[in-house]
Amino acid sequence: MPKLIYMVGVAGSGKSTIAMRIASQMKEEVVLLSSDTIRGEIYGDENCQRDPGRVFDIMHQRAVAALSQGINVIYDATNLSCKRRMSFLKSIAHIDCHKECVVVVTTPEDIEERMKSRDRKVPMEVVHKQLCQFQCPNYYEGWDSVWIEYNSKPEDCGVSYRKLWAECDIPHDNPHHSLSIMEHMNKAADIAEDLAWKDDDLSLVHERWVARIHDIGKARTKSFTDRNGNPTEVAHYIGHQNYGAYYSLLFDNSDFDISLRDSLDNACLIQWHMEHYLRKGDALCKFYAMFPPKFRKRLRVLEKADMTAH
Repeated sequence: MPKLIYMVGVAGSGKSTIAMRIASQMKEEVVLLSSDTIRGEIYGDENCQRDPGRVFDIMHQRAVAALSQGINVIYDATNLSCKRRMSFLKSIAHIDCHKECVVVVTTPEDIEERMKSRDRKVPMEVVHKQLCQFQCPNYYEGWDSVWIEYNSKPEDCGVSYRKLWAECDIPHDNPHHSLSIMEHMNKAADIAEDLAWKDDDLSLVHERWVARIHDIGKARTKSFTDRNGNPTEVAHYIGHQNYGAYYSLLFDNSDFDISLRDSLDNACLIQWHMEHYLRKGDALCKFYAMFPPKFRKRLRVLEKADMTAH
């Protein structure tokens, strides 16, 4: 059975280097597909962002062709969107293959430092935007296995996380919150722990921890502009849940004793905790139906803790 290895990570995280390492370690034939390489083939410039649909159509066609012939495929692109990942898996459902997803996690500080020595540099503004779009993969998307490849040292992950946590001691500057960001998260943690006490199926440690960091991304996404770039009198935090999900993975590599599955689940709880505001009716019901029962229960706990702590 051929294997699909699907890379996920922001620009500069080291995805391509890790993809090449994985390819070199595989004993069977493997096709390494890179969106950057295909851009170079088509436009003569790997930095060219013209017509990305064409690039990924070619990449998809080559992946399907290789897998159909029993050849392993490594699919190297940012692949940050849950919806697009699930759409890709649906498109190859007719092919019998083992589907692995590899999440590459690197501190923004390491990314910035490594960019200095790269020939193809990506502005940190672009990296920040991608962190605000990051959606952590999980088994419910349809993967046979998901694993995290850390490309920063544990101690550097800890330093980066603690730096962001300290930045959260700021006011919300938003009518929905009277507490600071840090105060709100601490209060939500207390409420989540109380809710978990009432359910033997839940972990006091995990529910409290997820609630305590669920808005940590707000410190780096606070802006007095709306989604259209118009100035506003109140603060907005667009993409904070995705930024926070990424940082929860960084902390898990520093000094938190946690299983891979719990690490993925916790990140996904953080990234999805705003969806009940963004989706309504059938769309929200369909969204919840995507998850296993225990994950849904944990998400409801986080949502309630977040709302009550306002």
